[in-house]
Amino acid sequence: MAYGCRRSRCRCVNAEATEPVPLRRNRDFQLLWGGQAISVMGSQISKIAYPMLVLAMTGSPAKAGIAGFAAMLGYLLFPLPAGALADRFDRKRMMIACDAIRLGAVGSVAVAGLVAHISFTQVLVAGFVEGSASVFFGLAQRAALPMIVHTSQRAVAVSQNEARNFGAQLAGPALGGSLFELSWAAPFAADALTYVASLATLPFIKTPMRATAAERAGAAGAGAAGTGAARAGAA
Repeated sequence: MAYGCRRSRCRCVNAEATEPVPLRRNRDFQLLWGGQAISVMGSQISKIAYPMLVLAMTGSPAKAGIAGFAAMLGYLLFPLPAGALADRFDRKRMMIACDAIRLGAVGSVAVAGLVAHISFTQVLVAGFVEGSASVFFGLAQRAALPMIVHTSQRAVAVSQNEARNFGAQLAGPALGGSLFELSWAAPFAADALTYVASLATLPFIKTPMRATAAERAGAAGAGAAGTGAARAGAA
């Protein structure tokens, strides 16, 4: 009887030990969520600022539309390659690299607006680079989330991420328009600062985010299957 009680007590202790930490106390999740709450807001600010800047520079609605299209083109071109990379490489390093690229792209527009002349081509390139890097970042973040939170908490974590994104989509354009009224460079400078904030939080996430062997094998198999299908179609 005593042995049974000890076994029961041991099971209770193990159950408590494996109980997930609440998301509000999950340090890595809070670092990722907080950094991206700021970063996503910055992305929404600059997304509306690109066509507004071109319209103010050129007076051409057509060119403004082209600038908006360039900023979104990466979302059409790169989801598949971005997903494959996220399944093969360290997601944290991938996110840090994407943030650095986005910082350089949007920062170049902010600096040019303050000290030099902004060209139409520069706006197109910066918008395309920032948008494309955002695609790679977003898929790396989604792949990293299951590594940071417990399985039972994934639905809540995803809903919090969606709420964050929805809030940024509502507030970002209004804030971007207000900043643009102050200065052409202001929305891009604000966006650059949000990427600095994201870069400041990501290195402190301790959970390993490298893809597992099974994920890498799956990505390699999917790539081989896609190549084979393409060759078969060509034949």
